[in-house]
Amino acid sequence: MNQENFNELFERYLKGNCTPAELELFFQFVRDKNNESILLDLMHQHELDADLRSEEFRQQMQHAFDKTDETLAKELSQLPPKTKTVYLKWIPYAAAGILLVGTTFFGWQRWQEHGLKEKAPKTVNTKIDHQAEMTLPSGEVILLASDIKSPKLLLEKDQVQLVQKSGSELEIRGNGSGQIVHELLELNVFKGKRMQISFADKSSVMLNSTSRFKFSMEFDAHERKTELLGEGYFEVAHNPQKPFFVKTPTQLVQVYGTKFNIREYPDENLASTALFEGKVSVRKRQGDSYGKADFLTPGKKIILAKDRPVNEKVEIKNDKEIRGWITGRRYYNGVALKTILRDLSHDFDILIDWDKIPDLRFQGTIPQDFALNQIIELINQTANIKLYKKDNLITIQ
Repeated sequence: MNQENFNELFERYLKGNCTPAELELFFQFVRDKNNESILLDLMHQHELDADLRSEEFRQQMQHAFDKTDETLAKELSQLPPKTKTVYLKWIPYAAAGILLVGTTFFGWQRWQEHGLKEKAPKTVNTKIDHQAEMTLPSGEVILLASDIKSPKLLLEKDQVQLVQKSGSELEIRGNGSGQIVHELLELNVFKGKRMQISFADKSSVMLNSTSRFKFSMEFDAHERKTELLGEGYFEVAHNPQKPFFVKTPTQLVQVYGTKFNIREYPDENLASTALFEGKVSVRKRQGDSYGKADFLTPGKKIILAKDRPVNEKVEIKNDKEIRGWITGRRYYNGVALKTILRDLSHDFDILIDWDKIPDLRFQGTIPQDFALNQIIELINQTANIKLYKKDNLITIQ
């Protein structure tokens, strides 16, 4: 069956018009891992994200799920007892629109809604009272509360103020006389938290969980330097006379006024920079220096291997996958389960038995305000696996 024929079959499936023979053909097609790319393209065409899907499409999917339930129930009644056990796990999730494709699984709308009836906690951080800690140039450490009732002055120096506007937002106010440009502050964001910093030049950065960021309250007269370990989304004000730099252990990013995302956690083998607007150049560290500049255009992402001289430029197919953590929902598109668990390890105080994690891939969204047990339950119900949490260790069967 070619893609055009399957597209027609998929339309019949959505409308609930498949005959039993066509429905069996449909499931044969989606179970074949060689058809994964066709399914991904088809899902993108229909915008299966809950935020974008039309009411008409949701109704079509609901009707299709009901027909699938009916067919699977008939099949179940004719199966031997041992096989029934496997199918019993399948039926509620077939109704949720979950299709297994080799080692890949896809979560659709009803899967996303599972668990939403439960009241999700407002925070996923074990440090409930604090968002981050700030290390001042003097070495003094300040804990930043997650909930403040009014703006709080953290530091004032040379007519420049560092203010905590809210639990998750810092702002630099005023212009100094160039006396404090070399006095670096370090912000360490706690697990499950995010922090935004707004600079005096109208630039800003949103920092993801467990990120560390070094900056000055006042930039140099000729350049704006920052350092990052973790993940940050930047919106940099254009100033050709004063370029903006972000240095990480693996790359040096020079910014020309733009919107971009940098990810480089110490426990991950890859570092990346994704560009959404404007222009940046990326130089990979080579010993004590940096290599040739790679220039990115909007819609492009560069991936750097930390342990190999490999740079790869790819097209950003869906910017939600990269920027979803800013909006409060993580979006995954054919992403390895290990990657998902790696994200969870930044949000929760957990250890993971990496040797036992299978090569499963995932499509769907996970709200960031879900508790860990809710997320584990979603994964367990979506795939034929069992994640266990004992104390703070997560392993799998």
